[in-house]
Amino acid sequence: MKSVEIPEELYAKIEKRIESTEFGSVSEYVTEAMKELMAKVEGGEELSKKEKEEISKRLASLGYMD
Repeated sequence: MKSVEIPEELYAKIEKRIESTEFGSVSEYVTEAMKELMAKVEGGEELSKKEKEEISKRLASLGYMD
C-alpha cells in the first residue's frame, strides 16, 4: 500500500465528516472517494451536470480544488 499526504486541516475535516458513517478511517474514506472518481474517469462515461458538481464538491472537500 502507498501513502498520500494531505493537509492537516483537510484530514481533520474528513475525520469529522466520517464520524457518523460506516468509514472506519480517513484512509478508507479517501480511498473510496478516489475509487468512485477513477471509475467515472476511466469508464469513459459521460457525466451528468449533477455528477460533475458532486465530484467537484468532493474534490474540494478533499482539498484538491478551491
